Amino acid sequence: MLFHKYIVLGSGKTGLETVIQLAQKGHDVLLVEENDIGGSYLFSNDLPKEFIGKQANSIHTLRKRLPMEIQKSLTIDIEKIVSSRIKNRYQKIQNQLKKYPNLNIIQGHASFGAGNIIEVVKNEERVLVAFEQCIVCVGLGQMEIPNITGLNKTPFKYQHSAFYGDNVPGSLCIIGCHQSNLEVADIYSSLGVRVTIFEQKPPEEILENHDTTTINYLLQNLLRKGVEFFFEAKVTKVEEKDKNVAVTDHENTVYNFSTLYINVKEYFKDSLKLTNIGLKFSHNGIYTSSAGLTNQKSIYAFGACSSSFGINSTVSQIMQYVERQEPPKTNNDVDLSRTVTVVENSSKKLADLANLNFWHSKINLEKPVCTVGLSFKEAIGKHGSYSKFVILLNDDIEGFVKLIYNDQNNELLGFAAVGECCNQTYFLGIDAIDKKLSITELKSLLVALNFNN
Repeated sequence: MLFHKYIVLGSGKTGLETVIQLAQKGHDVLLVEENDIGGSYLFSNDLPKEFIGKQANSIHTLRKRLPMEIQKSLTIDIEKIVSSRIKNRYQKIQNQLKKYPNLNIIQGHASFGAGNIIEVVKNEERVLVAFEQCIVCVGLGQMEIPNITGLNKTPFKYQHSAFYGDNVPGSLCIIGCHQSNLEVADIYSSLGVRVTIFEQKPPEEILENHDTTTINYLLQNLLRKGVEFFFEAKVTKVEEKDKNVAVTDHENTVYNFSTLYINVKEYFKDSLKLTNIGLKFSHNGIYTSSAGLTNQKSIYAFGACSSSFGINSTVSQIMQYVERQEPPKTNNDVDLSRTVTVVENSSKKLADLANLNFWHSKINLEKPVCTVGLSFKEAIGKHGSYSKFVILLNDDIEGFVKLIYNDQNNELLGFAAVGECCNQTYFLGIDAIDKKLSITELKSLLVALNFNN
């Protein structure tokens, strides 16, 4: 039987961040991954979408400068673009993990045994590992497709398969106007695909947490790129016909597309045998406190598998957890001064902020939008006529920022930004609301960055 003080289950975005933070502090850590290091973060969703998104933006800029006949002849090999980028990032992660002599890795399927013991099985080889603390960072293993007639017999793309394939579809039907769906629409329309979105709700009811101004900006930009929207339209049936997909709406109108995309709901699946140790969970995930602690004091859960009772960000949970751990008794073989970031993502910056207990979201489009804190509609609901807003522009960059505040006490209530202004000010907005700056203070900071009324 092996022993490691810390075991991290899962090597996706959350697992890699956790294991690196612990290893940097000199702790004895074991990383257990059933498949390849990187998980769905690297191989199916987050990074592939990021890679294709950047390429799509470049292609869209290029297309606008070319004659129409050349635009139509452009072909994009998605599989080649994604596979080469993933291979490079995978090797980089592997090299970074090897730098820590106090970090070990075992590949295999993990499950809990009696007490503080993990069983790892691969190719019928069984390894038992005892631990002091275990951090569960696995993904959601169960999916439920929407209840649409014919969908179970019709091929479709979803969030874990949308960015693989050896060709770009001629036309794409997207069901639902969710945040991730809009990102998919933006990427594929940039690649020259005819994209159509069906949404049951009216436009004013989509993306409920985002400010109305940012939603309007987002929709207008997608419309300019040729994305077609059918609001208050319910898809009742889909079926495959001659290698295409026929989509029928609530009025029995039939539309034909080469490819169908649906954001599939994901649920937590107990593949770890949590019942063996009495860990409480539901289809939403493992029950944890705001700090990620489960009902077993030696086990934590972070990321997608956590159904947290709190509202702290995952990055904040990881950072606080690592800071609470006692330093190792000996670390002569570990260079604690070395800082390595495995997960290269802008959300890493959130670790420098305090607990984030408010809504904040950025939609990563070619011209992104974000909302932090309250939207203006939500502010009116809470503070009535005292809710006001001011819009600031910057002559040097595209877009604008919208500051939502309480006119009675100068309190900053929300922050919204669009376009290039979003990229430049998103984390400033988060920091301002987290630190409870007044509207005057934040406006002064933005004026210093050349923003004006």
